[in-house]
Amino acid sequence: MISIITPLGESISECGYSHVENGFCTFDFIANQLTTKDYQDLIDLGWRRSGKFCYFPINPKCHLTFYTIKLKAEEFQISSSQKKVLKKLISVLDSPLSLEEIEKKENEKNQNQNQNQNENQNQNQNQNQNQNQNQNQNQIQIENQNENENQNQNQIENQIQIENQNENENQNENQNQIENQNQNQNQIENQNQNQNQNQIQNQIQNQIQNQNQNQIQNQNINQNQIQNQNKFEFSPQIFEKSQQIRQMRKQKKNQKQKEQQKEQEKNILDFLLPLIQFKPEETGGKIQTKYHTLEVQIKKAEFSEESYNLYKKYQMEIHHDPEEKLTEESYTQFLVESPLMREKSPNSKTEFGTFHQEYRFDGKLIIVGVIDILPNCLSSVYLYHDPKIRFLSPGKISSLFEILWTQQITKFEPDLIYYYLGYYIHNISNMKYKGSYFPSQLLCPTTLSWVYLHQCKDIVSKPKQDCLILDLKKKKKFEQENFQFKDDFINSIRFVLNNKISILFSELKPFLVESEKLENLLKEYIKVVGVKLAKKMEIGIISQN
Repeated sequence: MISIITPLGESISECGYSHVENGFCTFDFIANQLTTKDYQDLIDLGWRRSGKFCYFPINPKCHLTFYTIKLKAEEFQISSSQKKVLKKLISVLDSPLSLEEIEKKENEKNQNQNQNQNENQNQNQNQNQNQNQNQNQNQIQIENQNENENQNQNQIENQIQIENQNENENQNENQNQIENQNQNQNQIENQNQNQNQNQIQNQIQNQIQNQNQNQIQNQNINQNQIQNQNKFEFSPQIFEKSQQIRQMRKQKKNQKQKEQQKEQEKNILDFLLPLIQFKPEETGGKIQTKYHTLEVQIKKAEFSEESYNLYKKYQMEIHHDPEEKLTEESYTQFLVESPLMREKSPNSKTEFGTFHQEYRFDGKLIIVGVIDILPNCLSSVYLYHDPKIRFLSPGKISSLFEILWTQQITKFEPDLIYYYLGYYIHNISNMKYKGSYFPSQLLCPTTLSWVYLHQCKDIVSKPKQDCLILDLKKKKKFEQENFQFKDDFINSIRFVLNNKISILFSELKPFLVESEKLENLLKEYIKVVGVKLAKKMEIGIISQN
């Protein structure tokens, strides 16, 4: 089996995440058919597919940086928020209420919460308004008081001026008499003052001497008390007992830390295996409780009226798509048709290709996850669900089940160990959540090496960071091995005529009218798929616009 593709070249469009015009630049091709091994190699270069349309983001020309993200299933560490999602699912399965009744209850709960929030907001607004009114009233009162005070002050100042004038006149008349009297009086006062000062100085000196003597006596008493308190008779028994107490406390602390660590390291198997009947070779499982059943089945990607109606309902209510655009044909092209050829694994009964993972609650279809099962991974393509179960966090449920499936299938497929989540964009919230599946790895767009997200968060948080490994020698070596080629390499690329006849480009070239234009397209194509895949995959119809 061979892969047959049709290169389209570069395209520029509005970025669907940042909504920047001309913010998304990709190299595209239509895949007539792809082996699962070739597609595995393509997504490890940074490619993704939508139906048969395959695209590669050219990050230097994009408004945002797109990183392929994957998780090694056996390394997965479930977070507290993910545990809550599973616990909520299990509580719903254990509830005697129907799914509709539970949904109604959740809606009422949310309405009450929203109502309380609105009431609190209104109360805060009213309080703010009252505070503003009180402040305004206080301001007016203060201004009135200031005016009254100013008036009173003016009156007082006038009165003082009149009194001062009268006093000055009287003072001038009596000044001569008072000066004579004051001279005599000052002489007498100076004599008395000198006598009083001498007496006061003697009294102060006597008081200081008495205080110093009292302080010295108190210090001696305190020192004696401290010395008596510090006397301690060493006892080996007391020392041994204190050591035992310290050891017991240390053991308790270590035990508590171990319990916390075990709780943190619990994986989804601890939550689901007691309830799930999982058989990977049968590509499905079931959670059965007293009241409800949740079935999870992986089926071939085929059109069904039930699945299409669920998709249409989801797109209209969640993404607000117009109904006239949600045709059966568009649904089939997007989520049913796939270029991946079905292949049986040499190791087990596992089949590679594109599938629909269906979730049924008491027989009713509530979630569909579109997935690609490849030689080394399960790759998540798309998800749609009943809008009424949003309270269950269906996106997280499907991701956790897909990780669970990957963990289980590894027993039969030793190479199928990864779970791919598409693209990670650090600055976009509805893409950043993928990093919560710890410990995720990001594909470095420059060196095509995998780096753990928690080790490069500082780099990806900065805009337009294409290289996660700052190793220029490694980058140069990688480019030489995978993407550098001589001009005559193009002649070794194979073409397929009418899906039957395979010929080299060198053989086809003499019959082409615009061979130079095609050569330029092929050079760009090799730069984004690499030398190995360019030589391996064959080219069908070429678009020459």
